Amino acid sequence: MSPRNKITIIIISYNRPKYLKRSIDYYISNGFNVIVIDGSKKKQDSQIKNKKLRYVNLRKSYHERFIYSAKLVKTKYSILVNDDEFFFPEFIDSSIKFLEENKNYGTVCGIVFTFFFKNEKIFFNRAYTYFSERISQSNIIEERIKNSIHNPSVHGYNSVMRSQIFKGEAKLLSKLKDVKNIFFKELMLNTFIISKGKSKFLNNLAWFRSFENNWIQTKSWNRNTKFQSPYLWIKRQPNKKIKKYIKILAKEISESDSSSLNELIQDNLYIYISEFKKKIYFTSKKKNSILTFIKKKIKENHLIYYLIRSFLSLFRTKEFEFKTNDLEIFLLSKKIIYKKKTLGSIIKIINNFHKVDKK
Repeated sequence: MSPRNKITIIIISYNRPKYLKRSIDYYISNGFNVIVIDGSKKKQDSQIKNKKLRYVNLRKSYHERFIYSAKLVKTKYSILVNDDEFFFPEFIDSSIKFLEENKNYGTVCGIVFTFFFKNEKIFFNRAYTYFSERISQSNIIEERIKNSIHNPSVHGYNSVMRSQIFKGEAKLLSKLKDVKNIFFKELMLNTFIISKGKSKFLNNLAWFRSFENNWIQTKSWNRNTKFQSPYLWIKRQPNKKIKKYIKILAKEISESDSSSLNELIQDNLYIYISEFKKKIYFTSKKKNSILTFIKKKIKENHLIYYLIRSFLSLFRTKEFEFKTNDLEIFLLSKKIIYKKKTLGSIIKIINNFHKVDKK
C-alpha cells in the first residue's frame, strides 16, 4: 500500500473558494485522501468532485468543524492543513515511514517557510526555526508536558500525526467549547498532543505557509494581537476557571488518575506565567527617567507593545528573505532534504494562480 493511502489531509476552510480549489487540486494530484470541512455560506462541491475527496459544507465555528472532521477520518495518520498552503508530499511520506517504525512517537514536523507574492514574484522567509530546539525527546510524559509549557511550541499541532491523537484533540476541544481564547486552546491541544507521544523533527522541507491572505477573522476565531500570548490571557482569568480547564486536560491525558498530572500542569503553568511577567514588565534603576516612563507605558498597553514588536520584527527577518532563485541555494547550503521537482511544481502553481487571478 502506498503511504499516501494511509493518511488523510484535513482542510478546514472559510470563504476562500479559489485558494481552496488550488489546495484540493494540489493534494489530490499527489495521491492523497482529502477531507474538506467548509464553513462558507456558498457550497463549493460542484466544482471539486473527486473520489478521493470528501467535501462537507458546515456553517459552524472553526473548532466545531475541527471536531466534526475527526469523526470522518478513517486512516491511520492525519494532518491538518490550511486552505491556501502546501505541505510537501515527500515530507509526508518520510513522516509516515518514521511513525511506522517508531511506535513511541506521535508526531513528525520539519522545515517551514512562509511565502508571499509581490510585484509578480514569490518571496520566502524561514519560519518556526524554534521547532527543533523546543522538542523534548524524553520518554517520560511528565517531562514532555513540563517542557511544552516552559518552551511553548505549535510543532505538534502542525505535524503529521497518528489519527488517534487527532481524534483525541477533537474530544478535548468538545469539552473546551466555552474557552474564548484560541491561543490558550492551542496551548491545551499541544500539551495533549505531546503527552501522547514523542515528536520527531526531520531536516526535510515540510511546509510552505501562505502569507498571501490576511487572517480569517470571525466572532469565534479572533486572532486579536492583544491575546497573542495565552499566558497574558490566563493572568486575567479567575483562578477557578483555569483550574477547571486544566482538570479537563489532565483527565483527557490520563483517565485513570489525573490528580498528580493536574497538579503538574497547574504548577508549571503558573511558574511560567510568573517568568513570562518578568520578561514583559521590567524595572529600571533610573526610575525617574522619561525614557523609562515611556517604556513602562508601552509595556502596560499590550496592544501597542505587540504592534511595536511586530514592526521591529520586519527588520530582523529581512536577512532571511529569499527570492525564488535564492531559495534552492539556501536549502542546499543547510543540507535540507527536498525534491527539486516538487519545489518547482509548487512555485509554478503559485505563479500561475496569481497570473490567472490578475487577469
